[in-house]
Amino acid sequence: MAGHVRHIFRTGKAYAALNLTDDGRPLTYRLAKESVNAKLWEVEETVELRKLMSTATINPQHAKDIPADRIKDITYYNPQVSEKMKDGKIKRRVRGTIGGDRVNYPGEVSARTAEMEVVKLLLKSVLHTEGAKWMTADITDFYLNPPLEHKEYLRIQRKFIPDEAMREFGFDKYMVDGSVLFEVNKGMYGLPQAGLLAQKRLIAHLAAAKYRQCAHVPCLFEHATNGTQFTLVVDDFGIKYTSVAGAQHLLDTLAALYPITSDRTGTKYLGIEHTNRCRQQRQVCGVIDAGVRSKATAAFQTLRHTTCRLT
Repeated sequence: MAGHVRHIFRTGKAYAALNLTDDGRPLTYRLAKESVNAKLWEVEETVELRKLMSTATINPQHAKDIPADRIKDITYYNPQVSEKMKDGKIKRRVRGTIGGDRVNYPGEVSARTAEMEVVKLLLKSVLHTEGAKWMTADITDFYLNPPLEHKEYLRIQRKFIPDEAMREFGFDKYMVDGSVLFEVNKGMYGLPQAGLLAQKRLIAHLAAAKYRQCAHVPCLFEHATNGTQFTLVVDDFGIKYTSVAGAQHLLDTLAALYPITSDRTGTKYLGIEHTNRCRQQRQVCGVIDAGVRSKATAAFQTLRHTTCRLT
């Protein structure tokens, strides 16, 4: 029975039912570590800790070195597991995640994203702009690496640290009551402020390359001279461009700071699928309500006929 749950056979090929156990339960960290692939998951745990340590995102601390007024703010480690298909193989990932519900951050945490209406209107404008094309890009591990304005502190239990990582980083000398304490210096998954800090860093980086956010349409950007426009939803870019050089300039700008992936066909963005101009015309334009009269719509119509007012 397990094999029937785990695999679906189509045209002679086996496709894994990702993020499920062999008996069909949603995959969790505990179930992953109890599975027949436990050793593979342990390797991924070490990879994740190595990344966090090598980027100085976390640094081990002796208890005496943590400020007394921050002891109460020490939060917990809650690793998340996931699977996805890549090049016909299952790629496993353990994502080091902070227990954000115990983070006592005093500042703003909300980050803006492009509204779906704006995304659809930008897609529609590709059809009405001579020579325009559409592509997508996304940033890998977007939340990681922005320096924290307010350091956090983390307790990782020994059960979450593989033996290889213990030896590699000498964590034994930091062990207290079965855990290792860490100072968190950069963005991590689970931090309430990570998204806003990552977005501020990205917008500043884009501004240095002459990409500006439109004054009245959050997360709609335009380059000052080459005409490239894009919407930003967290770490996903929907890009309208009229020259290959303009598109490449944006990709090069992003790659200077982040690992990125891109798709020149732009076949899928935020759940909107399209393969060519005809399909865009049917499926993308068709889902735009002709009666939409939102502020985003009005601002975008102005953008089509004049120039986006940049902040």
